[in-house]
Amino acid sequence: MARNGLRLRAELIAKPIEPPSGQKSLATVWVDSGVYHLDGEYSYLVPGNLNDFVKVGSFVLVPFNGRELSALVIARGALDGHANLKSILSCEGSIPLVTKEQIELIKVLARKNLAHPFDLIRSIVPPRLSSIEKLRSPQVIPEVMKRSRTKGIQYLQLPPHRRRDLLIAKKLSELLESGPTLAVFPDVREVESISRQLD
Repeated sequence: MARNGLRLRAELIAKPIEPPSGQKSLATVWVDSGVYHLDGEYSYLVPGNLNDFVKVGSFVLVPFNGRELSALVIARGALDGHANLKSILSCEGSIPLVTKEQIELIKVLARKNLAHPFDLIRSIVPPRLSSIEKLRSPQVIPEVMKRSRTKGIQYLQLPPHRRRDLLIAKKLSELLESGPTLAVFPDVREVESISRQLD
């Protein structure tokens, strides 16, 4: 909102970070800093709410030199003698995109060719795959799984003397209100017929 040429700014309040929990509450990462000489390994705390999602090979968001940057987790370990560490901010996706073998290969190639690890990571993980995985929030997955477990698989028996497309469209509308639904049809004609009823 502007008033007399002045613009009000909204203040963003950072979400509180949960304390680490579990034995392996330390993550060693490579940070995508974009600066060649900052290619070392950095240690971060794993907050309790991300403990199940941060795995070796996962991409995470970390605070680094006043910015929030993407990083790759290359190891998890115990908090032995580490102090004053920053915490991981979020996990970018729910599936580790880089295997332990690929991490070892990147270490060898980066040392041998004097390359930044993230230059090699970009050639292993295509940007499109990485961006799609970032859209999948790991915090949403347990809720969807819980919902789908309670709902289970449903079959619909159709009476022979009524229009199939109307009955299926009605049932799909009911199911879609409660969450994601998968419907399997024998051919494209049936899909088109039911989609017309849903419109």
